[in-house]
Amino acid sequence: MYNLLFWVSIQLLLLWALNWATRTYRNRKLFKLAISPALIIDSQLRLGWCCITGRSVKEVAFFEDRKPFLKEGPPKTIYLGHITYIVLWQVCAFYLFHQLATGMSQFDSMAMALPHVDPVEMSEGVFAVDAREYLEGLQVFWQSLSWDQWPLWAFLYLMGAFYPCLSIDFHQFKWGALFVGAIALFTACFIFLGIKPGFLSRGWWLNWWILPDFFKVYSLYISGLVVAVVAHVTVRMSWLALCRQARKSAKKIAQSDSSKKKRETQPTT
Repeated sequence: MYNLLFWVSIQLLLLWALNWATRTYRNRKLFKLAISPALIIDSQLRLGWCCITGRSVKEVAFFEDRKPFLKEGPPKTIYLGHITYIVLWQVCAFYLFHQLATGMSQFDSMAMALPHVDPVEMSEGVFAVDAREYLEGLQVFWQSLSWDQWPLWAFLYLMGAFYPCLSIDFHQFKWGALFVGAIALFTACFIFLGIKPGFLSRGWWLNWWILPDFFKVYSLYISGLVVAVVAHVTVRMSWLALCRQARKSAKKIAQSDSSKKKRETQPTT
């Protein structure tokens, strides 16, 4: 259970980092057109959960430049509304991702699982992560991909387009972290009291969700999210570097022109 909560916490951090990396161009018209299929699906999810959690919709700007695609208002019930909205939104998005991933023929040969990390052992000074199974599964999955089939490219496109839509700001990250922290505290209290009900195990939740190969798909989801964060952070840092270099060049040119004008205006003796 703690292992799953740990990776959910990593997921929240990655989605927050992705929000920072894409904020300069996420609401630009060209970018919204490029990810429009995923953006439309994500907006339908968010509109549905706005109705369920009592959130108002302030504005819907389909492809207007420099405006968010969907702007929500505050929920009627502050604490429960915020937490319910962020949890249901991310869970439903992952369910769609799961259906797309399991529909691929390449997924049958995948044996991927994120490394097991126990925060309780880490707090006791024991930090041991075995990533061999994950890396081996990732290698098998990569080698089994059929790059000449269009469904794979469609899946990769939707996968890359979906991640920016699911990015969360600090406010949403705070409520998501509060939910994960509450579940972790609830679990710790049961373990401290010596009570170990079935719902504290990861297997119980997987059986309850009735999602086959849940953790393998979730491992693929987190792996793709890491790639998306690295790619968008690289794009943003490169853009900032180019802008900084352009400003320096413009400043040098301005200084050169200014000194040239001063020399021209000085009287000759």
